[in-house]
Amino acid sequence: MDDSLLILALPPLTKEQREEFKRRAAALKTWNSAVATVHLSSFTALLVLSIVFYDSAKQVRLWTDFGGVAVQPRGSYRLFYTLLPFPFITGIFHVAIAAFDADNYSRSVLLRGTNRLRWLEYAITNGLISWSLAVLAGAGSLLFPVVAVLCNFVMQFFGYLHEHFNYTAVNYKKGERKTRVYRSLWFIGIGFVPWIANWLVVLVYFFERTGAAPVNDWLAVIGSLVWSLAFVAPLLWRFYQPDSIAVNYYTELAYILLSLSAKLWLDWVVTIGSF
Repeated sequence: MDDSLLILALPPLTKEQREEFKRRAAALKTWNSAVATVHLSSFTALLVLSIVFYDSAKQVRLWTDFGGVAVQPRGSYRLFYTLLPFPFITGIFHVAIAAFDADNYSRSVLLRGTNRLRWLEYAITNGLISWSLAVLAGAGSLLFPVVAVLCNFVMQFFGYLHEHFNYTAVNYKKGERKTRVYRSLWFIGIGFVPWIANWLVVLVYFFERTGAAPVNDWLAVIGSLVWSLAFVAPLLWRFYQPDSIAVNYYTELAYILLSLSAKLWLDWVVTIGSF
């Protein structure tokens, strides 16, 4: 890591903080490398299983309608087509971070507490997850999965805004040290609106068909709901902590592990349930 980058940090780092930064950056590189390996290994295994057991893979129906009138079937597809891409995409993002420190990852995460790449990756992969959960729950009218994807984009954007605008800045002007602290939960509150809309559709459709839903569908939908709620915890924890390299490190590590767990859960519960 080029020490010249650290000079740009706000606030300026002490010698001890510089050492901590290097140590935490090395640890995050290791974590990203390890998690990339798991994601890409999971993708490879799922791809092989999907090919070998293609005929038994779960299928979901799609249709269009206008308020329940003039329902037009739009065919069906095997769910792994929208489940398979997200461990691969997530793995590539982690590779880019571990190998190239993409988007100044270490400095952005540890010194500022923001990770634009994470929110970009979530916008893509959780969009696929939102689509998959909608059709898995039975909301196969094309309007609903499309709206679920758009709601996810909005939700991730406000998650990014919350992370970006909640920080402590130390500015130097004419030799005077001025500290400004930005704290607001408004962005999380606004981001919950599309989250509620998204899950309301999924749960309403899912509970309408609970009698016909197999156990693995219950585990996939309800488990994903629990994981989705868990993603708020790191944002809130960081919000109530003083800014520090350690706090930013543990926040990022929490997201790395949550993302891994949630994606492995959905992919493998659906895949195993197809056999």
